[in-house]
Amino acid sequence: MSTQTQRRPATFGLFGSEQKPTFPVIYGREISPDQPPYCIAEISANHSGSLEKAHVLIDLAKDAGADAVKLQCYTPDELTTRQHLGLWNLYEQAQTPRAWFEELMGHADDIGLSLFSSVFSVDGLKFVTDLGVPAIKIASHEIRDHNLIDRAVDTGLPVIVSTGLATEDDLRNYAGMGIVWLHCVSQYPSTIEQANLLAIKTLQRYGLAGLSDHTPGIETAIAATALGATVIEKHIKAYENDRCIDAAYSLDPDQFATMCTATRAIWHGMGDGVIRPTGELRQR
Repeated sequence: MSTQTQRRPATFGLFGSEQKPTFPVIYGREISPDQPPYCIAEISANHSGSLEKAHVLIDLAKDAGADAVKLQCYTPDELTTRQHLGLWNLYEQAQTPRAWFEELMGHADDIGLSLFSSVFSVDGLKFVTDLGVPAIKIASHEIRDHNLIDRAVDTGLPVIVSTGLATEDDLRNYAGMGIVWLHCVSQYPSTIEQANLLAIKTLQRYGLAGLSDHTPGIETAIAATALGATVIEKHIKAYENDRCIDAAYSLDPDQFATMCTATRAIWHGMGDGVIRPTGELRQR
């Protein structure tokens, strides 16, 4: 494994330096504390193996106010072996075929929506970067795949990493690299009681912080925004009673739209923290 001093600093997110930090930009949208949370609609396996449904989900994400829609680029063999046949079959069912990616990216581009992908291997990273994705996502289980993360950073694209299996040592290893860290509880679904949202404040020591949320509802996302989350990632499903694989921790389009509206309203309501009179003192 390479050491921290051997890692090449990214050109953005220079936290801890004396110069004013610059921030990642995805599809023309800056990710920073000076902007409302960047809302990512995670399709994951919720296309249920249907290319047509994947197109529908992109449109629904756009209509709901998402800033981006995200896919997952993997093959079953990248995540497990056929010796674990149950998992292998699940991943085979849940994967997004690579043959879909270019068409779905074109659709998102046509409607003015950013589309990028989680990657789970260097091969997957090369595939999506060759297609021209505007950002890279690394999932929690790849937090110690240093070769993959190093190569993702080396692309010069914004890199977003979930921390559901991370320790602070993992974060220190990439301090100053411009990575956007997403607090994540790797339980599917998880509960609000498990959310540990104050971890967002810890992540902010290492750069921009956000939330990859697997709780039902929108409360956790709203609270994360009040703690300074600059990115909110949430799974989206096509309709309320959709029986897709990730349904238990996905929002339907109306819920996703409510989340986008609520988190942006909370961001605008945070103010500057200065104590000042907000009315007139009562005359005595």
